[in-house]
Amino acid sequence: MSQAGQFQSGTPGMTPVETITGNSGGPVPPSAGGNINLLGSGDVTVAGNAGTNTLTISLSGAVADSFPTDSGTAVPAAGALTIHGGNNIATSGAGSTVTIDLDGTTNHTLQIGNASGSLTSLGVATNGQLPIGSTGADPVLSTLTAGSGISITNGAGSITIAATSTSLLTYTLVNTTPYVVLAGDQYLGVDTTFMPITVQLPNAPSTGRVIVIKDRSGTAALNSITVTTVGGVVLIDGAATFVMNTAYEAIQVIFNGTFYEIF
Repeated sequence: MSQAGQFQSGTPGMTPVETITGNSGGPVPPSAGGNINLLGSGDVTVAGNAGTNTLTISLSGAVADSFPTDSGTAVPAAGALTIHGGNNIATSGAGSTVTIDLDGTTNHTLQIGNASGSLTSLGVATNGQLPIGSTGADPVLSTLTAGSGISITNGAGSITIAATSTSLLTYTLVNTTPYVVLAGDQYLGVDTTFMPITVQLPNAPSTGRVIVIKDRSGTAALNSITVTTVGGVVLIDGAATFVMNTAYEAIQVIFNGTFYEIF
């Protein structure tokens, strides 16, 4: 606080100032010297000018009279400015502080937006759950699905994906002729102890299908194994047949979508 001016109570021809009463504190009489001092407080200053016999009361600091926002401008009314929260926003005031908090959320939940500009709780995810998108709709919480030969272990904040085991081939004993290869056949152990045997591969299996053919008895040099297709219409390395005539001979064939290749 500082002294900014004085009322003189003894000026000739004027009625002396006996007291001045403010908003609080009661009447204030002149001092022994006949003065009553007017003092400013805070941002209020009082400046005296003896030459003009005036006291000027003014604000020393700038006070905002409007508050621009992202959409529109707020103007105080009767010295007060009201602050409201919006979607999922809460406000509170205490002392000289206004606190703005996020509202309407649940502990540990994922939040998603909606058309109204507010937040919606997706839910509390369990171990291994992920938000999975859905066209035109809110995502959903779901876990990954394991495929053939794959295992998935869900933990707290972790997902472990691993192969379950080495693939095993389906073994088929072939000792009759002709043998037409079945859909589930993978490994053919051919026994030609008593006769030559013809193996007929399918004409239109899935591209990439592999079939193993083996002389299991070691007698292919005596009784050969003839590999062909049903009706002989699909070629094997450019030929209608492939003859196995070496003891314990083995071949692998793969269908490339048009014909079989030996590898």
